[in-house]
Amino acid sequence: MKSIKAYPKQSVVFNSLFILYWVCAAVFFKLFYGGYVATTNETIAYTLIYLIIAFISVDIHHRFITQPNIQKHEYKRFILFSIFLFIVAFWLEAMASFILHFYFLDLTENHSFSQNRIFRTQIGGVNMIVFGGIALRFINETFLLMKQKEEKEKQRIESLLALKEVELEQLRGQINPHFLFNSLNCIYGLSLEKSEQTPDVILRLSSILDYILYQCKEDVPISKEIEQLKNYSSIQKERFGKLLEYTFNANIKTDRNVAPLLLFTLIENAFKHAKPDENNQIIIDIKIKCSDALELQITNSIDQKSYSSERNGGVGLTNLQRRLELLYPGQHQLKCEENNNYYITSLKINFTQANE
Repeated sequence: MKSIKAYPKQSVVFNSLFILYWVCAAVFFKLFYGGYVATTNETIAYTLIYLIIAFISVDIHHRFITQPNIQKHEYKRFILFSIFLFIVAFWLEAMASFILHFYFLDLTENHSFSQNRIFRTQIGGVNMIVFGGIALRFINETFLLMKQKEEKEKQRIESLLALKEVELEQLRGQINPHFLFNSLNCIYGLSLEKSEQTPDVILRLSSILDYILYQCKEDVPISKEIEQLKNYSSIQKERFGKLLEYTFNANIKTDRNVAPLLLFTLIENAFKHAKPDENNQIIIDIKIKCSDALELQITNSIDQKSYSSERNGGVGLTNLQRRLELLYPGQHQLKCEENNNYYITSLKINFTQANE
Protein backbone atom coordinates (compact mmCIF):
# COMPACT_ATOMS: atom_id res chain seq x y z
CA MET A 1 0.00 0.00 0.00
CA LYS A 2 1.35 3.41 -0.98
CA SER A 3 1.68 5.70 2.02
CA ILE A 4 0.36 9.22 2.02
CA LYS A 5 3.02 11.88 1.65
CA ALA A 6 3.70 13.84 4.82
CA TYR A 7 4.14 17.61 4.95
CA PRO A 8 6.62 18.70 7.66
CA LYS A 9 4.81 21.84 8.78
CA GLN A 10 1.40 20.18 8.95
CA SER A 11 2.92 17.08 10.59
CA VAL A 12 4.36 19.14 13.44
CA VAL A 13 1.00 20.83 14.05
CA PHE A 14 -0.94 17.56 13.92
CA ASN A 15 1.52 15.65 16.12
CA SER A 16 1.31 18.42 18.71
CA LEU A 17 -2.49 18.25 18.65
CA PHE A 18 -2.38 14.45 18.83
CA ILE A 19 -0.11 14.48 21.89
CA LEU A 20 -2.33 17.10 23.52
CA TYR A 21 -5.37 14.94 22.77
CA TRP A 22 -3.88 11.92 24.56
CA VAL A 23 -2.86 14.02 27.53
CA CYS A 24 -6.47 15.20 27.74
CA ALA A 25 -7.62 11.57 27.36
CA ALA A 26 -5.42 10.53 30.31
CA VAL A 27 -6.88 13.36 32.41
CA PHE A 28 -10.38 12.29 31.36
CA PHE A 29 -9.79 8.67 32.38
CA LYS A 30 -8.33 9.76 35.70
CA LEU A 31 -11.24 12.02 36.53
CA PHE A 32 -14.00 9.86 35.07
CA TYR A 33 -12.89 6.55 36.58
CA GLY A 34 -10.73 7.69 39.47
CA GLY A 35 -13.64 9.50 41.07
CA TYR A 36 -15.38 6.22 41.85
CA VAL A 37 -12.46 4.39 43.44
CA ALA A 38 -10.79 4.77 46.77
CA THR A 39 -7.05 4.43 46.17
CA THR A 40 -4.43 5.95 43.93
CA ASN A 41 -3.42 2.51 42.64
CA GLU A 42 -6.92 1.88 41.38
CA THR A 43 -7.04 5.26 39.63
CA ILE A 44 -3.66 4.66 37.93
CA ALA A 45 -4.63 1.13 36.91
CA TYR A 46 -7.94 2.17 35.35
CA THR A 47 -6.36 5.16 33.58
CA LEU A 48 -3.40 3.23 32.13
CA ILE A 49 -5.39 0.18 31.01
CA TYR A 50 -8.10 2.23 29.31
CA LEU A 51 -5.56 4.60 27.80
CA ILE A 52 -3.62 1.65 26.32
CA ILE A 53 -6.81 0.08 24.91
CA ALA A 54 -7.89 3.40 23.38
CA PHE A 55 -4.44 4.21 21.92
CA ILE A 56 -3.98 0.72 20.39
CA SER A 57 -7.51 0.83 18.95
CA VAL A 58 -6.90 4.24 17.31
CA ASP A 59 -3.51 3.14 15.97
CA ILE A 60 -4.90 -0.10 14.49
CA HIS A 61 -7.79 1.83 12.96
CA HIS A 62 -5.39 4.35 11.43
CA ARG A 63 -3.01 1.78 9.95
CA PHE A 64 -5.43 -0.90 8.76
CA ILE A 65 -8.76 0.88 8.26
CA THR A 66 -8.37 4.62 7.68
CA GLN A 67 -5.29 4.71 5.41
CA PRO A 68 -6.06 1.85 2.99
CA ASN A 69 -9.79 2.56 2.66
CA ILE A 70 -9.66 6.35 2.44
CA GLN A 71 -6.97 6.26 -0.27
CA LYS A 72 -9.08 3.84 -2.33
CA HIS A 73 -12.35 5.65 -1.50
CA GLU A 74 -13.74 2.44 0.02
CA TYR A 75 -16.11 4.21 2.40
CA LYS A 76 -18.45 1.25 2.97
CA ARG A 77 -15.51 -0.92 4.07
CA PHE A 78 -14.31 1.95 6.22
CA ILE A 79 -17.66 2.18 8.03
CA LEU A 80 -18.06 -1.60 8.46
CA PHE A 81 -14.54 -2.13 9.82
CA SER A 82 -14.91 0.93 12.07
CA ILE A 83 -18.08 -0.52 13.60
CA PHE A 84 -16.29 -3.83 14.13
CA LEU A 85 -13.36 -2.08 15.83
CA PHE A 86 -15.73 -0.13 18.12
CA ILE A 87 -17.38 -3.41 19.13
CA VAL A 88 -13.98 -4.99 19.87
CA ALA A 89 -12.87 -1.91 21.82
CA PHE A 90 -16.13 -1.96 23.79
CA TRP A 91 -15.65 -5.65 24.56
CA LEU A 92 -12.05 -5.09 25.70
CA GLU A 93 -13.19 -2.20 27.86
CA ALA A 94 -15.94 -4.32 29.40
CA MET A 95 -13.52 -7.18 30.10
CA ALA A 96 -10.95 -4.79 31.60
CA SER A 97 -13.63 -3.12 33.72
CA PHE A 98 -14.86 -6.48 34.96
CA ILE A 99 -11.37 -7.74 35.81
CA LEU A 100 -10.27 -4.48 37.46
CA HIS A 101 -13.53 -4.19 39.32
CA PHE A 102 -13.09 -7.56 40.99
CA TYR A 103 -9.34 -7.21 41.35
CA PHE A 104 -9.71 -4.14 43.53
CA LEU A 105 -12.92 -5.25 45.20
CA ASP A 106 -12.70 -5.25 49.00
CA LEU A 107 -14.98 -8.11 50.10
CA THR A 108 -14.42 -7.37 53.74
CA GLU A 109 -16.40 -4.13 53.55
CA ASN A 110 -19.32 -5.93 51.87
CA HIS A 111 -20.01 -3.42 49.07
CA SER A 112 -19.22 -5.58 46.04
CA PHE A 113 -22.58 -5.45 44.33
CA SER A 114 -23.55 -2.01 45.52
CA GLN A 115 -21.04 -0.66 43.00
CA ASN A 116 -22.73 -2.23 39.95
CA ARG A 117 -24.12 1.19 38.99
CA ILE A 118 -20.56 2.47 38.86
CA PHE A 119 -19.50 -0.53 36.77
CA ARG A 120 -22.18 0.21 34.16
CA THR A 121 -21.22 3.89 34.02
CA GLN A 122 -17.57 3.04 33.40
CA ILE A 123 -18.25 1.04 30.24
CA GLY A 124 -18.33 3.33 27.19
CA GLY A 125 -15.69 5.88 28.12
CA VAL A 126 -12.99 4.14 26.07
CA ASN A 127 -15.11 4.24 22.94
CA MET A 128 -15.59 7.98 23.36
CA ILE A 129 -11.82 8.45 23.37
CA VAL A 130 -11.36 5.97 20.50
CA PHE A 131 -13.97 7.84 18.45
CA GLY A 132 -12.26 11.17 19.11
CA GLY A 133 -8.82 9.77 18.20
CA ILE A 134 -10.16 8.19 15.00
CA ALA A 135 -11.91 11.44 14.05
CA LEU A 136 -8.67 13.37 14.57
CA ARG A 137 -6.71 10.87 12.48
CA PHE A 138 -9.41 10.88 9.80
CA ILE A 139 -9.33 14.67 9.52
CA ASN A 140 -5.54 14.59 9.21
CA GLU A 141 -5.59 11.85 6.54
CA THR A 142 -8.28 13.68 4.56
CA PHE A 143 -6.25 16.88 4.72
CA LEU A 144 -3.09 15.10 3.56
CA LEU A 145 -4.94 13.42 0.68
CA MET A 146 -6.35 16.78 -0.44
CA LYS A 147 -2.90 18.36 -0.31
CA GLN A 148 -1.42 15.42 -2.22
CA LYS A 149 -4.15 15.65 -4.85
CA GLU A 150 -3.57 19.39 -5.24
CA GLU A 151 0.18 18.83 -5.55
CA LYS A 152 -0.27 16.12 -8.19
CA GLU A 153 -2.65 18.36 -10.15
CA LYS A 154 -0.15 21.21 -9.91
CA GLN A 155 2.66 18.93 -11.11
CA ARG A 156 0.47 17.67 -13.97
CA ILE A 157 -0.33 21.23 -15.08
CA GLU A 158 3.33 22.26 -14.78
CA SER A 159 4.36 19.23 -16.86
CA LEU A 160 1.79 20.07 -19.53
CA LEU A 161 2.96 23.68 -19.60
CA ALA A 162 6.58 22.56 -19.86
CA LEU A 163 5.72 20.22 -22.74
CA LYS A 164 3.78 22.99 -24.46
CA GLU A 165 6.70 25.37 -24.01
CA VAL A 166 9.12 22.85 -25.51
CA GLU A 167 6.79 22.18 -28.43
CA LEU A 168 6.26 25.90 -29.01
CA GLU A 169 10.01 26.49 -29.00
CA GLN A 170 10.45 23.73 -31.57
CA LEU A 171 7.68 25.14 -33.74
CA ARG A 172 9.02 28.67 -33.45
CA GLY A 173 12.52 27.42 -34.22
CA GLN A 174 11.27 25.98 -37.49
CA ILE A 175 10.04 29.43 -38.58
CA ASN A 176 13.45 31.08 -38.51
CA PRO A 177 15.39 28.95 -41.06
CA HIS A 178 12.49 29.08 -43.53
CA PHE A 179 12.17 32.83 -43.23
CA LEU A 180 15.95 33.40 -43.46
CA PHE A 181 16.21 31.27 -46.58
CA ASN A 182 13.57 33.36 -48.39
CA SER A 183 15.02 36.69 -47.25
CA LEU A 184 18.64 35.81 -48.09
CA ASN A 185 17.46 34.52 -51.46
CA CYS A 186 15.93 37.93 -52.12
CA ILE A 187 19.10 39.79 -51.05
CA TYR A 188 21.20 37.49 -53.22
CA GLY A 189 19.06 38.31 -56.24
CA LEU A 190 19.32 42.05 -55.56
CA SER A 191 23.09 41.83 -55.15
CA LEU A 192 23.41 40.13 -58.51
CA GLU A 193 21.49 43.01 -60.06
CA LYS A 194 23.64 45.46 -58.06
CA SER A 195 20.46 47.12 -56.90
CA GLU A 196 20.64 50.35 -54.91
CA GLN A 197 18.01 48.94 -52.60
CA THR A 198 20.33 46.21 -51.31
CA PRO A 199 21.58 48.17 -48.21
CA ASP A 200 18.00 49.10 -47.28
CA VAL A 201 16.89 45.48 -47.61
CA ILE A 202 19.82 44.31 -45.44
CA LEU A 203 18.89 46.92 -42.82
CA ARG A 204 15.30 45.68 -42.79
CA LEU A 205 16.49 42.09 -42.51
CA SER A 206 18.76 43.11 -39.62
CA SER A 207 15.77 44.64 -37.84
CA ILE A 208 13.78 41.44 -38.32
CA LEU A 209 16.64 39.28 -37.03
CA ASP A 210 16.99 41.49 -33.95
CA TYR A 211 13.25 41.06 -33.36
CA ILE A 212 13.42 37.26 -33.76
CA LEU A 213 16.54 36.74 -31.65
CA TYR A 214 16.00 39.19 -28.78
CA GLN A 215 12.36 40.29 -28.62
CA CYS A 216 10.47 37.05 -29.24
CA LYS A 217 11.09 35.35 -25.94
CA GLU A 218 7.59 36.33 -24.73
CA ASP A 219 4.40 37.89 -26.05
CA VAL A 220 4.87 41.16 -27.93
CA PRO A 221 2.59 44.11 -28.74
CA ILE A 222 0.84 43.61 -32.06
CA SER A 223 2.32 46.95 -33.24
CA LYS A 224 5.83 45.47 -33.05
CA GLU A 225 4.76 42.36 -34.95
CA ILE A 226 3.19 44.54 -37.65
CA GLU A 227 6.34 46.64 -37.90
CA GLN A 228 8.40 43.55 -38.71
CA LEU A 229 5.72 42.20 -41.05
CA LYS A 230 6.02 45.45 -43.00
CA ASN A 231 9.79 45.05 -43.09
CA TYR A 232 9.42 41.52 -44.43
CA SER A 233 6.81 42.59 -46.98
CA SER A 234 9.09 45.41 -48.15
CA ILE A 235 11.90 42.91 -48.70
CA GLN A 236 9.58 40.75 -50.80
CA LYS A 237 8.38 43.82 -52.69
CA GLU A 238 11.95 44.46 -53.78
CA ARG A 239 12.19 40.84 -54.84
CA PHE A 240 9.12 40.94 -57.11
CA GLY A 241 9.60 44.50 -58.34
CA LYS A 242 6.94 45.99 -60.59
CA LEU A 243 5.29 42.60 -60.95
CA LEU A 244 3.85 42.97 -57.43
CA GLU A 245 0.77 45.01 -56.61
CA TYR A 246 0.91 45.11 -52.83
CA THR A 247 -1.20 46.80 -50.12
CA PHE A 248 -0.81 46.63 -46.34
CA ASN A 249 -3.46 48.18 -44.08
CA ALA A 250 -3.35 48.01 -40.27
CA ASN A 251 -6.02 49.40 -37.95
CA ILE A 252 -4.90 49.00 -34.34
CA LYS A 253 -7.44 50.30 -31.81
CA THR A 254 -5.97 48.30 -28.92
CA ASP A 255 -2.29 47.38 -28.96
CA ARG A 256 -2.71 43.88 -27.47
CA ASN A 257 0.07 41.41 -26.76
CA VAL A 258 0.24 38.37 -29.04
CA ALA A 259 2.52 35.38 -29.48
CA PRO A 260 5.51 36.46 -31.60
CA LEU A 261 5.92 35.38 -35.25
CA LEU A 262 2.34 34.14 -35.30
CA LEU A 263 1.38 36.01 -38.47
CA PHE A 264 4.66 35.56 -40.34
CA THR A 265 3.76 32.11 -41.68
CA LEU A 266 0.57 33.29 -43.38
CA ILE A 267 2.25 36.29 -44.99
CA GLU A 268 5.22 34.15 -46.09
CA ASN A 269 2.80 31.68 -47.68
CA ALA A 270 1.06 34.51 -49.54
CA PHE A 271 4.31 35.67 -51.11
CA LYS A 272 5.49 32.12 -51.74
CA HIS A 273 2.35 30.91 -53.54
CA ALA A 274 1.24 34.16 -55.20
CA LYS A 275 1.10 33.96 -58.99
CA PRO A 276 0.35 36.57 -61.67
CA ASP A 277 -3.31 37.11 -62.54
CA GLU A 278 -4.79 37.66 -66.00
CA ASN A 279 -3.19 41.11 -66.07
CA ASN A 280 0.22 39.60 -65.31
CA GLN A 281 0.18 41.16 -61.84
CA ILE A 282 0.82 39.45 -58.51
CA ILE A 283 -1.83 40.77 -56.15
CA ILE A 284 -1.25 40.67 -52.39
CA ASP A 285 -3.58 42.54 -50.06
CA ILE A 286 -3.00 42.41 -46.28
CA LYS A 287 -5.52 43.77 -43.76
CA ILE A 288 -5.01 43.67 -39.98
CA LYS A 289 -7.41 44.86 -37.28
CA CYS A 290 -6.99 44.66 -33.53
CA SER A 291 -9.39 45.62 -30.74
CA ASP A 292 -11.25 42.93 -28.76
CA ALA A 293 -10.02 40.48 -31.38
CA LEU A 294 -7.10 40.26 -33.76
CA GLU A 295 -8.25 39.85 -37.36
CA LEU A 296 -5.96 39.18 -40.28
CA GLN A 297 -7.07 38.77 -43.89
CA ILE A 298 -4.65 38.07 -46.72
CA THR A 299 -5.72 37.94 -50.36
CA ASN A 300 -3.25 36.81 -52.99
CA SER A 301 -3.60 35.96 -56.64
CA ILE A 302 -2.96 32.34 -57.63
CA ASP A 303 -2.66 30.09 -60.60
CA GLN A 304 -5.43 27.52 -60.16
CA LYS A 305 -3.55 24.76 -61.97
CA SER A 306 -0.27 25.02 -60.11
CA TYR A 307 -1.73 25.98 -56.74
CA SER A 308 -4.22 23.13 -56.43
CA SER A 309 -1.39 20.67 -55.78
CA GLU A 310 0.39 22.98 -53.29
CA ARG A 311 -2.38 24.37 -51.14
CA ASN A 312 -2.62 21.41 -48.74
CA GLY A 313 1.12 21.04 -48.30
CA GLY A 314 3.72 22.89 -46.29
CA VAL A 315 5.13 22.44 -42.83
CA GLY A 316 4.62 26.14 -42.02
CA LEU A 317 0.83 26.06 -42.04
CA THR A 318 0.75 22.81 -40.04
CA ASN A 319 3.07 24.35 -37.44
CA LEU A 320 0.91 27.48 -37.28
CA GLN A 321 -2.24 25.46 -36.67
CA ARG A 322 -0.49 23.56 -33.87
CA ARG A 323 0.78 26.79 -32.29
CA LEU A 324 -2.72 28.27 -32.36
CA GLU A 325 -4.13 25.15 -30.68
CA LEU A 326 -1.51 25.41 -27.92
CA LEU A 327 -1.62 29.18 -27.42
CA TYR A 328 -5.25 30.05 -28.10
CA PRO A 329 -7.39 26.93 -27.63
CA GLY A 330 -11.02 27.67 -28.44
CA GLN A 331 -10.19 31.33 -29.16
CA HIS A 332 -9.08 31.22 -32.79
CA GLN A 333 -10.53 30.68 -36.24
CA LEU A 334 -8.33 29.98 -39.26
CA LYS A 335 -9.99 29.80 -42.68
CA CYS A 336 -8.51 29.34 -46.12
CA GLU A 337 -10.64 29.52 -49.26
CA GLU A 338 -10.36 30.07 -53.02
CA ASN A 339 -12.42 32.66 -54.82
CA ASN A 340 -11.93 32.64 -58.60
CA ASN A 341 -8.21 33.28 -59.06
CA TYR A 342 -7.60 34.48 -55.52
CA TYR A 343 -6.74 32.71 -52.32
CA ILE A 344 -8.10 34.27 -49.13
CA THR A 345 -6.71 33.45 -45.71
CA SER A 346 -8.47 34.70 -42.58
CA LEU A 347 -7.31 34.44 -39.00
CA LYS A 348 -9.25 35.67 -35.98
CA ILE A 349 -8.11 35.47 -32.39
CA ASN A 350 -10.73 36.45 -29.82
CA PHE A 351 -9.03 37.93 -26.76
CA THR A 352 -12.24 38.43 -24.76
CA GLN A 353 -12.81 34.64 -24.47
CA ALA A 354 -9.55 34.29 -22.54
CA ASN A 355 -10.99 36.42 -19.71
CA GLU A 356 -14.33 34.59 -19.43
